[in-house]
Amino acid sequence: MPSVEGAARSGAGRPAWTARVAAVWPWPLLAVLLGLLLGRAPVLGHAGPFGLAWVAALRVTGAPTGVLSALAAALGMAAQGGGLRSLPALRAVVSVVIVWVVARGRRETERGAPAVPPAAGTATAALAAGVAAAVGTGVLSSAGLDWIRTALEAGTAAVLAAVMVRGLTVRPSGARPAPGAAGSLLTVVLLLGVVAGLQDLQAVVAGIPPVPLASVAGSLAVLVASASAGPLAGAASGLLVGLAGLLAGPPGLPGLLRFSAEGTAFGTAGLLGGVFRDLGRTGSALGYLLAYVFLRALRQDAPPSYVWGEAAAALVAAAGLLVLPRGWLVQASGGVVAGALAAATEPAGRTSGGHAGAALLRERIGAVARLLRDVHLALTAGHRPPAQAPAVPDAIAPLVGQVVERVCHQCNLYRHCWENEFYRTYQVFHDLWERVEESGPLPTRLPPEELQRFCAYPGEVIASLNAVHDLVTAEGEARERAAEGRSVLALQVQALAGMLEHLAGALETAPDTAPPRYRVRTGVARMAKRGSLVSGDTHRALPLRGNRFLLALSDGMGAGRGAAAGSQEAMDTLVGLLEAGYPVQAAVQLVNAALVLKEPEGEHFATLDIALIDLSSGRADFVKVGAPPSILWRGRDVQWVRAEVPPAGIVYPLPLEAELRALRPGDWLILATDGLWAREGEAAGDRWLRALLATQGPSGPEELAQALLARALAGDRDGPADDITVLVAHLEPLGAADPGRTGEAPPATLPAAAARADPAERGPVPARRAPRGR
Repeated sequence: MPSVEGAARSGAGRPAWTARVAAVWPWPLLAVLLGLLLGRAPVLGHAGPFGLAWVAALRVTGAPTGVLSALAAALGMAAQGGGLRSLPALRAVVSVVIVWVVARGRRETERGAPAVPPAAGTATAALAAGVAAAVGTGVLSSAGLDWIRTALEAGTAAVLAAVMVRGLTVRPSGARPAPGAAGSLLTVVLLLGVVAGLQDLQAVVAGIPPVPLASVAGSLAVLVASASAGPLAGAASGLLVGLAGLLAGPPGLPGLLRFSAEGTAFGTAGLLGGVFRDLGRTGSALGYLLAYVFLRALRQDAPPSYVWGEAAAALVAAAGLLVLPRGWLVQASGGVVAGALAAATEPAGRTSGGHAGAALLRERIGAVARLLRDVHLALTAGHRPPAQAPAVPDAIAPLVGQVVERVCHQCNLYRHCWENEFYRTYQVFHDLWERVEESGPLPTRLPPEELQRFCAYPGEVIASLNAVHDLVTAEGEARERAAEGRSVLALQVQALAGMLEHLAGALETAPDTAPPRYRVRTGVARMAKRGSLVSGDTHRALPLRGNRFLLALSDGMGAGRGAAAGSQEAMDTLVGLLEAGYPVQAAVQLVNAALVLKEPEGEHFATLDIALIDLSSGRADFVKVGAPPSILWRGRDVQWVRAEVPPAGIVYPLPLEAELRALRPGDWLILATDGLWAREGEAAGDRWLRALLATQGPSGPEELAQALLARALAGDRDGPADDITVLVAHLEPLGAADPGRTGEAPPATLPAAAARADPAERGPVPARRAPRGR
């Protein structure tokens, strides 16, 4: 009777129960599923190559249950082509029969060696698949013989069949990928085929949006690669999954845009899943989920059901990774593309920890970021506005030529109009074209009088002008949509490159562990513009990790709730990125990217006024995005901090340049929205500000903020013309007496009624302590 230890392990360190599962693995069911999915897998919209290649490989290698898999492939091809009673169904059956007849199975000798040499079997499978694809595409096509498409289908099927034959290892219990490069290449092909075959298939469960099965399979493959072999393997597998979407989609620009979106989502998620694999499979799953769901949510025109469906697919795949037996995961790292990538990139004996591992990881992430920068340059290369618009006759002449070709060439008066009276005729056509552009289509029943004077067919000319104008307008809109998609894609790639560069820099920079030496007390005074109950300004004053303190203001474009929602969204995103450890400039660029990528339902602009204070060194980084000047008050010295940068949400990237100031104990910082200077302007505001500060006695931040707001409202009984928010901070030594806590203003002593009143109704009041107030 075997020992407990012997029963616990079987083979190369694999658990016994895993070995039992592998021993009874239903190969017939797997072969049927692979045949069905590979039969459904299209190449640029045309079904066939994957399924035919799979049938040829099974036939040549003599794999068990080849007949069942061949029938499943034929069923998949027929279902993808339009139904079991259609011409594509007949074409699928005939193609599979041709493969089965042309390909020869090879029998095993007594010693296990194939009777047919591998090279001959590969050639036979390639020939069978190529001939079947050529017959199915070229002869049995409803569209007639298309030599280019026929050659493409035949060549693709032949190459896939050769790869499958070389990579299959056949055993009495079934077939599996062969060890080495051939098996890894087969795994790549099968991954592409399976994900492509699952396109447009969804799992419908009551209560949740439809879950795309292609996303489930693709996410599981990427998770296995990243968890078993690291970030580069995960990123490479993600690009392969994106390539499957390109194969299954239509040719041309839509397919390329789909590949870019799919490859970016799966590749980036796989990269981050591999980065966090030191935390185990749970860390890989969490890293993958965060990146995948975030990138899916950034997609334009994405309804909530799409985002929820993709999130559910990623969750299912993550659950699959967590329950996957460890032995299978180890095998995956050695037998699939992840293992091939790991063998090529991981030196022997290297561990994931230590300085060497961190340096290698930093180098790889930096390389991926540089690659994405190159992709961004390639996307934006040549996309420049013309230096000078062409002359009007040169621009309109081809359009007029189309009208002449349609109508005038068949007229007996052609030589008279376009040779003897060319300038008169061209001027009339030119004026008519401009009229169509300004006012839209012209009526054909009442042609313009200047055209009727000499034209024999004025109604036909007007109809042709209208048709050409509609065609030109449609072409222009298509070019604009393509340019917009290209710009959005370039923006996403550039933002992703910035994120990876920050990650690489964070691995290189050791966190500052110096103890804090200072504290910050803050006060806020604010008021909504006249006639509005809600202020569009948002502020934050709160401590961050790493002994930092954030002072920030955001002014949303417009007024009321819409402006408030925009500024709050920008501020929440900024705080989240800074809490995650992003440098202030990188965080601002990502906030700007998120606003630029928003749908054009309205203007999504917002200003950002930021002062990030290091409580250990006293250094303050000022970043201003469309914001008015800030004030540094030190004794009798008043310094202005300015920057000419457009608001966030207009252009990407922003021309940021952080200004560094060394603060001292006792310094005051004043941040305010432009409403503070709206009535008298900045020049007059500088004068009254200096006068007010010169007479201001010892007080707290909230009293100073209140005094500034009251001065800005002096003589204005109807309320301000714009929202006003004043944020004041005072830097103090850590050991100084403080009525409040570090980084916070002391609680206000307002009556309860005044505290509940809206700022627009009760006038300026001292701000209460609210580090996260809006």
